[in-house]
Amino acid sequence: MNTTQAPDLSQGPKRPAPAVWRRLLAYLRPYAWVMGASMLAMALAGLAEPLLPAMLKIGLDRGFGPGADLDLWQVPIAVIGLMLIRGLCVVAASTGMGWVESHVLADLRRDMYETLLHLPALRFDQSSSGPLISRFTHDASQVMSAGARSLSILVRDSITVLGLLVWLFWLNWSLTLIMLAMGPAIAVTMVSINRRLRRLSADHLKAMGELTQRVDESIGAQRVIKVDGGQPMERERFALVTNRLRQVSRRFSAMAALGSPANQVIAAIAVSVVLVVAMEQSRQASSSVGSFVSFVTALLMLLAPLRNLSNLGGPIQTTLTACESVFALIDEPREKDQGKAQAPKLQGALRFEGIELSYPGAALPALRDISLSLRAGEHLALVGPSGSGKTSLVNLIPRLYHPQQGCIRIDDIDITTIPLSVLRQQIAIVSQDVRLFDDSIAANVAYGAQRGASEAAIREALGHANLLDWVDAQAQGLHSFIGENGARLSGGQRQRLAIARALLKNAPILILDEATSALDTESERAVQTALETLMKGRTTLTIAHRLSTVIHADRIIVMQAGRIIESGDHDSLLARDGLYARLCQAGELTNEDESEGK
Repeated sequence: MNTTQAPDLSQGPKRPAPAVWRRLLAYLRPYAWVMGASMLAMALAGLAEPLLPAMLKIGLDRGFGPGADLDLWQVPIAVIGLMLIRGLCVVAASTGMGWVESHVLADLRRDMYETLLHLPALRFDQSSSGPLISRFTHDASQVMSAGARSLSILVRDSITVLGLLVWLFWLNWSLTLIMLAMGPAIAVTMVSINRRLRRLSADHLKAMGELTQRVDESIGAQRVIKVDGGQPMERERFALVTNRLRQVSRRFSAMAALGSPANQVIAAIAVSVVLVVAMEQSRQASSSVGSFVSFVTALLMLLAPLRNLSNLGGPIQTTLTACESVFALIDEPREKDQGKAQAPKLQGALRFEGIELSYPGAALPALRDISLSLRAGEHLALVGPSGSGKTSLVNLIPRLYHPQQGCIRIDDIDITTIPLSVLRQQIAIVSQDVRLFDDSIAANVAYGAQRGASEAAIREALGHANLLDWVDAQAQGLHSFIGENGARLSGGQRQRLAIARALLKNAPILILDEATSALDTESERAVQTALETLMKGRTTLTIAHRLSTVIHADRIIVMQAGRIIESGDHDSLLARDGLYARLCQAGELTNEDESEGK
């Protein structure tokens, strides 16, 4: 298939921050009661902080000196009890937030995966799988991990800061106003830093997608890398990606770290001024020792939550960027499925009417002016040079792609009026690019809509695919696992397992795209016999480069540059001495003897 690389759409259009937060809150709403209980526990934990300097004031003013009226055990018991209650609140809040985080993360990934299952085929052609995988593994987890951490700090430390400020105002409002005068400077610093952090967070997520893609490709191509000595090349590529990720991470960390020292310097100036004034007031006996110690303690306790709140810029921007990435995937347009016709069991008569197909960015159309009719049960073979449009043509039948012009009909029904699930149930495809699942043999044969098939039906399909003897020789028989994409099978076994899946589906339309390309001659003969039985009464389109596969077709069409240039049976096409004859003479259509041992 001729496609061109299009830009990755990993982040999607930027959304206003309030819209992103509202979208995230919609995912939190089903767990509002747990969320509310957790936030209440956080608030209580935050409220416990201002009570400590208040206890110190009471303890110092009433526990020391000749007028002391407190027992020795009262203040220590009160402090221990306060810290115990605070600790229990922190544990309850963390447990509740963890529960909400895991559920929301599962919901996000569920919606992402649902979209992934219904994305158009063209979407996968236009971008690599790495960024998509990264959005499931990294971006989605960042939404809740960074978001939950930010929310915990925001609620707990905001309550702490508010409580301490109230206590400070009560103790000495003039000194507190001096400290609050630094607020605008802190706000301006954080706004400028947060803008930069959001851009760096987006760059970090993109770099993570590139890293995932590089690792995914290296795992999938590990045999090629080993055989062709590609380790140095892959090592260099991986180093480039990791260096880019390291640089982005370094800039993000540096910018995130800058906010805290800048705010601490501003706060330190305010604290220094406050301490000087407070010590002067204490010397003039305008405040008690307990009030002075309590004020200084509350002031020092204020620094930690202020520092935490000032550092929220990084996690908040990470959450915001990750949300944008996740929601962009969830909102991507799905396959168009406007079909409503309740089609009965189709017979399989096919008609292509004036089909034109172009892929985005391609210099030339993939298909041009294709008009073709097949009777129900007819066997049509498609041959031609690579890139002539054979696979593109058959991919239009299950609506994996959509032509820009023309119409395809099955039994005189426009396929766009048939629901996708109904249409695709009528079509079985076996291609040279076999995709199997890390599951049992039985689950790979009885896949999808056929998952309820009986064991006898599965065995029959495997028998027709010339694979049953091998299956019975396995320790667990049908229930033996085959590894990722059938890694424990040979190429021929993988191909025959895919054929067994198509046999079990028993659809009226059968598409064979180089279906026997991975078989040796002996296995091909056995499978070809089964396929000939299967093809009886079914409309079959076969793409192949072996004469043994196409020579007995009812009709052969020859394609070149997206057009049909010849049509007929084997003998008539040879007699015409056109492209088909030249393909045979050049060996691009090989006979059984020539394919022996290849």
